[in-house]
Amino acid sequence: IEGPVSVFYGTNAMGGTINLITKKIQKEYFSGSISGYYESINAKKTEASFGTKFDKNSIKASTGYYKFNGLNTNKENLRSYTWPNKYQYFTNLKYIRDLGNFKLRFSSDFSKELVHILGEIEKTKATDIDYTTKRFDNSLNFQGKLNNDNYIDITTSYLNYDRFDTTYTYNSNENSSELIEDNPNENGNYFDSFFVKGQIAKSKTESVFNYVIG
Repeated sequence: IEGPVSVFYGTNAMGGTINLITKKIQKEYFSGSISGYYESINAKKTEASFGTKFDKNSIKASTGYYKFNGLNTNKENLRSYTWPNKYQYFTNLKYIRDLGNFKLRFSSDFSKELVHILGEIEKTKATDIDYTTKRFDNSLNFQGKLNNDNYIDITTSYLNYDRFDTTYTYNSNENSSELIEDNPNENGNYFDSFFVKGQIAKSKTESVFNYVIG
């Protein structure tokens, strides 16, 4: 999902969605972690996070980096990658304010992905393409009890999306690449989106009539 609905359902939901709620409340006054892994296919990931809580506020932030150098199953052609190189950077910030019967939540995510596609060499030259995707997701949520039986849930979101490709000419004799400027075959997709979702609901077990308006 590339549009603003991705704030609710994730960035790669194609046929369906599963909503997994991660840890929302920072219970400790301070916490932090650093993790990483390495795979035999020459992929590695590092991530760091920290959180803090003061008064009725809690903050959690994380950042990370993923690198995959590609996988070549064709030993006769070193530029023929079954799975291309991929690099990802990502950061996340969450803020929660406890307002008694209500909670105010803010979330901001930034990610950048670079996929490097190597072209086949014809004579001494090949065309390589870098595909870059940048996403900046932000959401603000206000929810809680209006009274014992009525609830309110309002979310507003903003998404900045930028995807483009950059083309290079590779020279095998010189083992060098040169940027192709003003390439008419290059594609790009850029947009800003705003989205608002709100609902008021009544939920009482013994009541004959309950409702959700949104």
